[in-house]
Amino acid sequence: MDSDNESESKSPLTQPDTGDLMSLYCTLGRGMHPFVLAELAQMNDVRILKRIEGSIFFSVPSTLGHKELILKTAERTLVMAYHDKQTIDPDIPAPAGILQLQKILTEKIDWDKIFEIWIILKGSNPKMTEKVTARLNIKSTGKMRKIFKPERIASCLCRRLKRMTKSMDFVTRGAEMSIDLKITDSFLTVGVALTSTSQASGGKDYGLRSTTASAMAMCLTINSESAEFFKDNIVKGSIVLDPMCGKGSIPSVLSSEVVRIGTDCDPAQVNIAKRVPGALLLLADGANLPFKPEFIDHIVCDLPFGLKFNKDNVTTLVPSVLKETFRVLKYQGKAIFLFSKSERDLITECAQSIGLNLITTFEVMLGVLQAVIYVFKKSIKIDQD
Repeated sequence: MDSDNESESKSPLTQPDTGDLMSLYCTLGRGMHPFVLAELAQMNDVRILKRIEGSIFFSVPSTLGHKELILKTAERTLVMAYHDKQTIDPDIPAPAGILQLQKILTEKIDWDKIFEIWIILKGSNPKMTEKVTARLNIKSTGKMRKIFKPERIASCLCRRLKRMTKSMDFVTRGAEMSIDLKITDSFLTVGVALTSTSQASGGKDYGLRSTTASAMAMCLTINSESAEFFKDNIVKGSIVLDPMCGKGSIPSVLSSEVVRIGTDCDPAQVNIAKRVPGALLLLADGANLPFKPEFIDHIVCDLPFGLKFNKDNVTTLVPSVLKETFRVLKYQGKAIFLFSKSERDLITECAQSIGLNLITTFEVMLGVLQAVIYVFKKSIKIDQD
């Protein structure tokens, strides 16, 4: 995967002139950059064009299909229509700012080309004379919100775009195509969505965000020496356990080539988790698991933390779960935990005391909560004699 330094990337970014490449971008949560970049590195001939907070811009061969472009740890993937530094003065009157934005949207973007790329990647083949229903989603932040209030500018922009393209018919609900405008004090970004959130879980809500669950699952491929992704292969048929599975977020994103087991002490949660196809869901206490020693190949678990959990209960429960994890985990197996950043000492000291070696960590944001993905490896073999 080639990469350009952000300061050296061409501006503005649009679709390339050659037909053998296409430019896309993805949106992502805070702390998810290493995971998305690792996924992109698995694609053939990917070139990173630019990285900014919350987005990665990249080009790929036009031969790639829709399924190949699904990034499990990204929020969404979009066809890039336009990206550039913000040039509109935030202190000008709103009508003047809207006129400048209209000029960019109509003169700087080849909408027929964007539409054609979107059609191909979505796997559809309608006649180019047929219209696709579209919806304009506008997000403005900072000083730009004074000028570009979404409810004020959406209708006039839709009318302008409708006059200049025969491909789209704008609607307010049930649109086939979503055109996204993000207007910040630093950048203007325009794209057409290929995928929506919860890509990894097929759009179903299993509790923990599918992007975070997928990032945790990716950690199973980390090499314990180099700490690089996709350097360790997960053996087909390996047993992967989530001992506190809740609604089944983690089992839902694990590969179907492994044996996926989830346990939880809450019957209601287990009943919801049973919607996950192909996974074995059991009612069991994460601190007293119904498995013999060293039965599980790997463990991936979202430990309890945050405002809805009593801190005293957490400081008692987490060490118990880690000890039980160590008991059922095979020697050299990985244990991946999502836990509070503020309680780093609790989990690392407990893990070290029982023989779980820390390989690496990744800081992520869960809404307003600061969390860490901890990657451990079992370094001591249980003497069963």
